[in-house]
Amino acid sequence: MTFPYQEVELEKDGSVHDRRQVDAALTMLEEEHVGDVLLLVHGWNNDVPAARRMYDRLMTSLEGVRPQVDGAGDLRIGVVGVLWPSIRWADDVAGGGASAAESAAALQADIADRVEDPAAAARLEALVPRLRDSAPARAEYLQVLRALLPPSRTWTTTTPFRRRCAPRLRTPTRPSPWPRAPRTWRTHPWRAAVRPASASAPCSRGRASCSTRSPTTR
Repeated sequence: MTFPYQEVELEKDGSVHDRRQVDAALTMLEEEHVGDVLLLVHGWNNDVPAARRMYDRLMTSLEGVRPQVDGAGDLRIGVVGVLWPSIRWADDVAGGGASAAESAAALQADIADRVEDPAAAARLEALVPRLRDSAPARAEYLQVLRALLPPSRTWTTTTPFRRRCAPRLRTPTRPSPWPRAPRTWRTHPWRAAVRPASASAPCSRGRASCSTRSPTTR
């Protein structure tokens, strides 16, 4: 880190996870005689390593452009990086545990109301209390949920053509809403003008170079 830096972790409800981190940040600001504090907070779906890398890149960029700003070199800047649990059930999260939008009781109630398989529902409810602190429990929870999903229907190259394409072939076709293309003239291979025999306009190239064939369509 190019500037004095201290981290503060928050819980999912916004409270401070460890008060000692706040005290350490205040001590750092006082000892470094910091006059300007830069508070960095990451967004959704950033775990702790990703947030730290982002903070480090930002401070490195600020240090690079600092000489180009008048008076910026005299500023005493300190940085406080806030870390909060922005990823549900991630292995490395801030705040001492995983983030969950609902309480354990509410999640268990949803499982009992929505999951029709009794064995799967019982297993999911048993895993709920361990989701916050156990990565294996979270992995098993997701595995049980995936097993409840209906299998996807996929066609392979060995599937008979009639089974793959018959539903499409049985679908009646609709008339095209677009008008048919008009009849157009086509240039003769030796670039002679082609026009119908009934045309009364004289040929600009002379009678010998014109043909009286009927027009053709593209």
